[in-house]
Amino acid sequence: MSSPTLYYFDLIGLAEPTRLAFHLGGVPFTDFRFQREQWNEEYKAKSPTGKAPWLQFEDGSYLTESRAILLYAASKAGLVPTDFTELAVCEQAYSIVQDSLPPLSDILHSHGDRETALKNALERLAAADKVVASRQSKEGWINGKGMTYVDLAVFAFVKTFTDRIEGVDMTKYESLQKTYNAVNAEPRIQEYYNKE
Repeated sequence: MSSPTLYYFDLIGLAEPTRLAFHLGGVPFTDFRFQREQWNEEYKAKSPTGKAPWLQFEDGSYLTESRAILLYAASKAGLVPTDFTELAVCEQAYSIVQDSLPPLSDILHSHGDRETALKNALERLAAADKVVASRQSKEGWINGKGMTYVDLAVFAFVKTFTDRIEGVDMTKYESLQKTYNAVNAEPRIQEYYNKE
């Protein structure tokens, strides 16, 4: 069986949950990472949509959009719930956490008014924390039962923004932090980061 190639910047960002899903599932793939300065010069033109990440298959076909790529990897790793209610809980959490991304990115990259973006980010993080808590297990799993793709997405999200933005203390969001801690405690996750 051929293994796909995941193209993304050499940082956590949008591709990390996919990398983790492939690793947890023992699914072979090539993790192709490029530097920011290489993006405009070389890789933007190679991307099917002019955006990253993308997953390229040996037959030339591809998947774009981080969520679609994550769902592909997670399905191969057995991290997508088969129960539709559990899946809906995961999708709800994924969506509301992603709603926090634009204002956090605006702050991180100095786009627009910082105070407005910070206010929006804090409101969205509080909403995400509340929604995640609604069905979260005592261990921290968002669907209340076990690790899924959305736990990996929340883990990467928290890891990306921890200690990077003044005025945003990710530890204040107890449910998001609980999921982060649950994923981080997984031995295969520790193995993944220790090998890097």
